[in-house]
Amino acid sequence: MLQTLQTLSVDDCGTELAYLDSGVPPHASPFGSQYTTIFAIHGMAFTSNVFEKIASTANPAGVRWVSIQRRDFPGSTPLSAADLNVLKSGTDEEKARYVRDRGVEIATFVDTFVRKNGLPPPDEKGSGGGFAILGWSLGGAFALAAAENVGALADAARARFARYMRSIILLGGFRHNHADYQITYSESLAEPGHAAIGIPPPPKLWSPFRDENIPPAQRASTFNSWVTAYFDHGDISKRDLDALEYVTPSPTRMPSITNMSAEQQAAIVYNGCALTSEFPLAGNCAQQVYATYQKAVFDQKTRESLLNTAIWVLCGDSGPSFSLSTLWVMEEDDKAHGGGKIQFRLLKGANHCMFWDYPEVTLRAILDTMA
Repeated sequence: MLQTLQTLSVDDCGTELAYLDSGVPPHASPFGSQYTTIFAIHGMAFTSNVFEKIASTANPAGVRWVSIQRRDFPGSTPLSAADLNVLKSGTDEEKARYVRDRGVEIATFVDTFVRKNGLPPPDEKGSGGGFAILGWSLGGAFALAAAENVGALADAARARFARYMRSIILLGGFRHNHADYQITYSESLAEPGHAAIGIPPPPKLWSPFRDENIPPAQRASTFNSWVTAYFDHGDISKRDLDALEYVTPSPTRMPSITNMSAEQQAAIVYNGCALTSEFPLAGNCAQQVYATYQKAVFDQKTRESLLNTAIWVLCGDSGPSFSLSTLWVMEEDDKAHGGGKIQFRLLKGANHCMFWDYPEVTLRAILDTMA
């Protein structure tokens, strides 16, 4: 049964973020004496309701699941005209401020929720309590922006983050952008993960939004099915881009969206801000989001300020090509920075919407990042 959105103020200007809360679990986390909280941030074209099934699974397992609705999605405060203009044609400084502000909003939401709801801190063993911030697909950019901008909060809030936050989880894969590369608008129509903090896309990259053979009116619905589909890739152990299936979903497994009722699809699928804020963010702010990625993950001072926070990338081996190519690129990034900054896990048989088709398995993988 679909939940009703609640709202929480994140600044003194009346800005609110909507959210769904699974509530206090009936018992503690399986790993400790306190329950653990997951703050989840949705991706492009899907609202916070996309986490419905895993949220229902989480509560009986001793986990509180809070799904945050990003700005410009139903229930949360719309972006201002000035914000949209920055996304369209702002200066580099304005775009950096835009990314920073979204991160501060997420971080403020988390800290306010912790205070107002009396969330339990990590227990003595560090295996229960506390929280993780999870970003799915494009939501990964917002999770990293929150972590990178904790320093903008008040002293007490920074101290709570250092004490409470146990992991940042990037679910489903995304790409990052090198500082000297600007994604074009057409490239930002690739797919949400690849453009989230993207790099130049692989030569064979395909997406319904970029295929001129698909009528414009049908591209969004085609994308929604394609991005939730399963793909039969070749031997991925070779880490060869040519082994990936870029276009055609598996004929043996149905896309996750087909497992959603009409009511669920109506609440979950949302393309209303794709052209106004989602694609412009992916296309025009790539360098700024890349800088956020670098600082949140590899900057020593940032990592030291979040004392016990691990960073994980979880992705399925049967999702769209961008998930696997992302995993490989980020592994190389980690090696280039000495290794051990990011932890990686590949989930066998999982697609981009693993939390919908396999909520129990996905939840276990998420909790393993905090064990």
